[in-house]
Amino acid sequence: MSVMLVNNETGAILPVAEMVRLVRARSRALFHTDAVQGFCKIPFQAAALGPDLLSVSAHKLHGPKGAGALWIRDGLKLTPFLRGGGQGDGLRAGTEALHNIAGFAKAVELAEAHFVEATAHFMALQAHLRTLLPPVLPKVRFLPQGAPHIVSLSLPGTQSEVLMNFLDSRSVAVSHASACKRGGRSHVLAAMKLPKEVIDGTIRVSFSRHTSFHDVDALITGLCEAAATLFPHLQITNYTVQ
Repeated sequence: MSVMLVNNETGAILPVAEMVRLVRARSRALFHTDAVQGFCKIPFQAAALGPDLLSVSAHKLHGPKGAGALWIRDGLKLTPFLRGGGQGDGLRAGTEALHNIAGFAKAVELAEAHFVEATAHFMALQAHLRTLLPPVLPKVRFLPQGAPHIVSLSLPGTQSEVLMNFLDSRSVAVSHASACKRGGRSHVLAAMKLPKEVIDGTIRVSFSRHTSFHDVDALITGLCEAAATLFPHLQITNYTVQ
C-alpha cells in the first residue's frame, strides 16, 4: 500500500499513522508513504508514522533534481533493485551522485534551520491571499486548507490550463492537477465529488520561503486580469495592489 502524506494537488494532510494501524490489523501488506510534499514542510517523524518505507525528494526543498532518499524501517529486508555492487547498502549498484547527495543534504539543513519561520511565512501568505482575493473575485472557491505551503483554489467556469498559461505570461507560476499527469480531469478532485466546473477551474498555488507578499499580489492581479479579459462572467470588482 502506498499513500501520500501530503496530497500534491490540494495540500490535504492524510492520517498516515491511523492508516498504518488499520492496515497492520488486517493484512501483512507493506506500507509505503510518499512524504515528498510534507518533508520539511510539516512536522513528522518517520518512525512515529509507522510505515515500512518512506520516500522524500530534494527538488521540493530547492535541492537538485534527481536526488531522493528512502527511509526503511529497522528489520525490513528488501530485494536489491540493481545488483552488482555494495553501494546503497546493497540495494542499488552503481556510482552514487555525490554532488546531488551533498546538495540534498544542504537543502535539508537549510530547510530545518528555517522551518519555524517558514511555516509562519506560509500561513501569512495564505491569509493574505484568502483575505484579498474573495472581495475582488467573489466567485473564487478555496478548497479546504491542509499543509501551509499549498493553496488549491478554483474559479468555476474557467479552464485551469488557460489560467495557468495566462499567469505564466505575466511571470506568475502556478500549476493544475498533477505534474505527473497530462490531460484529463484531476482524479483527486473528482474523488472529492466536486462539480466539474470547479474541477476544471482549479489551480494550485505553492509557496516557498522565498515567496513574497508582492508575489501573491501579482497572482491576484493576474487572476483579475484573466477574469476581465477572458472570463467576464466572474464579475470582478476594482482591485488595487496593496
